[in-house]
Amino acid sequence: MCKIKKIQPATAKQIKYLKDLMAYHGIEEQIEYDKLSKNEASKKIDKILSEKGRIFSRTFLTVMVYFVKEKVGY
Repeated sequence: MCKIKKIQPATAKQIKYLKDLMAYHGIEEQIEYDKLSKNEASKKIDKILSEKGRIFSRTFLTVMVYFVKEKVGY
């Protein structure tokens, strides 16, 4: 006997991360966030991450630039 999974709405954390990813990468897509399931949100997030990459913070980039300058000798 197959057990049917209950469709759960996307969490607030998923919606925020999805919105942040879309804004960071300049993706303009109309999404009805209130109708988005956890599974759908997860798939959209995974797709953006695989195609565009994750969000890099300014702190991370500053540290990386400093590290590269130290290694190369600028």
